[in-house]
Amino acid sequence: MLCSASHAASCGVVAVAHYAGTAFMAADVYGCHVHGIDLSVNMILIAIERAAAATASGSRRSINGSTTITPRAVVATPEAANGHDSSCNGVANGSEVLPSPTSSSSVQQQAPHDVTFEVADVLTRDFPAGAFDVCISRDSLLHVEDKQALFSRLHHWLQPGGQLLITDYCKCAGELSSGFQSYIQKRRYNLLTLQEYTAHLEAAGFTGVQAEDCTAELLACCEDELQGLQQRKDAFIQAFTCEEYDEVMSRWQEKLGRAKAGEQLWGRITVRKAM
Repeated sequence: MLCSASHAASCGVVAVAHYAGTAFMAADVYGCHVHGIDLSVNMILIAIERAAAATASGSRRSINGSTTITPRAVVATPEAANGHDSSCNGVANGSEVLPSPTSSSSVQQQAPHDVTFEVADVLTRDFPAGAFDVCISRDSLLHVEDKQALFSRLHHWLQPGGQLLITDYCKCAGELSSGFQSYIQKRRYNLLTLQEYTAHLEAAGFTGVQAEDCTAELLACCEDELQGLQQRKDAFIQAFTCEEYDEVMSRWQEKLGRAKAGEQLWGRITVRKAM
């Protein structure tokens, strides 16, 4: 999401509406406007549904106490940011383009937090220079192939002194096993090493990049998820199927194995645009 620089504080996340909780927390805790972008219509609808549920329950309210869903215009582009077919993940195709962002109707959301969500391609959506104080991307840029172009756009959108926070899955700097290479190709991921992340950000104009290997946190998360799934096995199978339970367990076990092998890393990258 991205946050407008017209507010006293801002925070945002790029293309991760399926982590809408990050947007809500930033808006509620820091009193900032957050603008979320995702290429997937499904993910944006989930974010809006969660906001509507919070409105109905009264569990969250914006700074001014608003509890009204305010539709505003968004645009869905047919080109995926990672170069994949736009029919994937519920992305709107060329015949389903929503109204222009300057229109007065459609599917953005702005309550009960000071948050809006937009269906758009972050590599084609444009914002004015210095439009945002902070840009955040949480575990989503592995889907973006042209990260160099994206980082240049983020640098342009940030105010001088603005901050960029990225968490993402990364690959190790050494030679990858054939199994991990096959996994990356099958998933159509575009993984970078932490060193490559630093180089791309510096090429985009950022300085003082801090790239941290936080894989220990990924390992703990995988183990927690596996333990939780085992504890909720009966309820999960009752709601879904035994086959789906086995598939989800297998995916977490495989991720844990890749992280333990030191091939799949979890990185946290922070940088500030020069004044």
